[in-house]
Amino acid sequence: MVTKKKEKSTRAKSKGPTLTDKNLALLQNLLLKKRKEILKEVKDLENRWEETSEPQIEVEEMAQEIEITESFRPLDETERRQIREIDRALEKMDGGRYGNCEACGKPIAMNRLKIIPWTRYCRKDAEKEEKALEGFDPAIVAEMTSEAEK
Repeated sequence: MVTKKKEKSTRAKSKGPTLTDKNLALLQNLLLKKRKEILKEVKDLENRWEETSEPQIEVEEMAQEIEITESFRPLDETERRQIREIDRALEKMDGGRYGNCEACGKPIAMNRLKIIPWTRYCRKDAEKEEKALEGFDPAIVAEMTSEAEK
């Protein structure tokens, strides 16, 4: 009976259940699908950009070009950051380190991984990260995030 109690407490102290092969395959597919969607969006945006680069005559077309130009730069950085996060998650899968919070080391809930499979943090630590960055200029946050990724 003492042995069973020890066994239970050892499990409770472990880092939690490991992801099953089935769950890992599901999450890998979600990551690859999202990566493909992002790359398609970027390609579509680039194609629209090329179309607007041709000689313009009408004012309406010029307004469209300005709108596309203004939306292209932020999307480009956001999309690149998300691709890096997805690639990082895929690398962690290959290395057997996927699914644990980078801040506390505890397993990230499967529900969270299904929604944000590239997440690096459990819900609690993600909230802490967001609160820590509140009030900063979005450009500074993007720069800080980019530097931390290098």
